[in-house]
Amino acid sequence: MADLTGRMIGAMQADVKTFTEIEADPSAMGQAVTVIVIAGVASLIGNFFRAGVVAGVLGLIASLLGYALFSFLVFIIGTKLMPEPTTKADFSEAFRVIGFAASPGIFNVLDDKTRIRFFSRLSPGGAGPSLLRESTRPLRAIDDEGAVLEAPIAGAAEATSSER
Repeated sequence: MADLTGRMIGAMQADVKTFTEIEADPSAMGQAVTVIVIAGVASLIGNFFRAGVVAGVLGLIASLLGYALFSFLVFIIGTKLMPEPTTKADFSEAFRVIGFAASPGIFNVLDDKTRIRFFSRLSPGGAGPSLLRESTRPLRAIDDEGAVLEAPIAGAAEATSSER
């Protein structure tokens, strides 16, 4: 499973074997950076109309730098501050594994509502929607005119509007 797609799928499934393989393969560094870039570009596409191209490109650069900084912190904390007796790792191993952990970011191309619908349909037995139905608190949002929109989670087909 040394191909990029197989490793991304394994990372999204949180497969220990996949992460162990990525950690042990020094040539996976390019793939890890590719995953971070793909997730960043997906986010740029998903937020295009909200943030604009310039903000998206800056976000992509910040994402790469953020993953490098986070990997460095994980490496320092895991190997210097709180190591187990058997801990042996270097920065590149940490970066590769954390880079592949960005794999679910490819779904950032979808907006929030589409993502929720997509994943709730994928959940076995409709677990996503059933968890929402069990909540007793209504959903609340404020529309452009300042009106408060409320929708009880269980059994509400449409949101009702009331002034705050």
